[in-house]
Amino acid sequence: MTQAVDTEYMRVPIRGLTGLNPIGFPVYLEGSGGNPPVLYVQEGASFDLGREKTLVDGGVEAVLIPRKNRAKYLDRIENHLEALSKDPTLPLESRVTVLYEAAVEATENLFRDPLNRVKVHRCERMVRTQASVILREPEGFLAIRKVMGAGSSLTLHSVSVSALATAAAARLFPDSVSKVSLVGTAGLLHDIGRVGFDEEVGGMESSAHCLRGERILQELGLPDEVVQAAALHHERLDGSGFPNGFKGEQLDPVTQIVAMADCFDGIRVEHEGRIGVFDCFQIMVKTYRGCFDERHFRAFLKAFGSR
Repeated sequence: MTQAVDTEYMRVPIRGLTGLNPIGFPVYLEGSGGNPPVLYVQEGASFDLGREKTLVDGGVEAVLIPRKNRAKYLDRIENHLEALSKDPTLPLESRVTVLYEAAVEATENLFRDPLNRVKVHRCERMVRTQASVILREPEGFLAIRKVMGAGSSLTLHSVSVSALATAAAARLFPDSVSKVSLVGTAGLLHDIGRVGFDEEVGGMESSAHCLRGERILQELGLPDEVVQAAALHHERLDGSGFPNGFKGEQLDPVTQIVAMADCFDGIRVEHEGRIGVFDCFQIMVKTYRGCFDERHFRAFLKAFGSR
């Protein structure tokens, strides 16, 4: 695509667009020879199996939609995300891009008032699909890394910590998608106590958001491991963290993994564009020696390698 088209439109897989309800956004085909996109289905029209078959028979695997309609697109395909993530006819990069965009959208929505269990369940489904991709696809996490944004917003940080924690957990618990998903959910919700108080990640840390997060997740009925990760993700294995100075076995594995991922992403964001991934690991080794479980750290490091 030309730069102008790439700015205005996003390329999306055909799968998931088909449905009984009228489509809430226009769908375009990429123009040939540098020409502008061609309208294929207008907003409010149907996108049925017939239209899908026409595209597939013509060798078309993806279409264009206006970037301003991103939220509407993600809402339409949400129930198809798991099937889309498993579709072998789609490149892995395309699958994880849609999954990442959906996770960001769901998390942004979660952090808007009112916070409720329905929104949390929606995010849990996204995390489970992400966990399945990382466990199933040898290059799954590497593909996610390529599309993973870096920024100080609460949404991007939370989605990143979820992916990072999930990748480490996949190495530690390769036979348990439920355990890996639990860690990913804990990563996504670890900073929920910041909502409405401190949107930017970084700066002076305090225990207030930990206590708020613990209360919020308890009230929503989340598993104890997820609640504890919100309450204790600034604790360290050697007792140097806060709010309680807990150490060793006082910190369960889920909390320890989330704390490690949170620390790594903080370094990554702070030095964005200036240092590489393995430089971030070097900083962790030098600055946070004894703070994290060595087995967890090795698993996390291996997740950044191939296969």
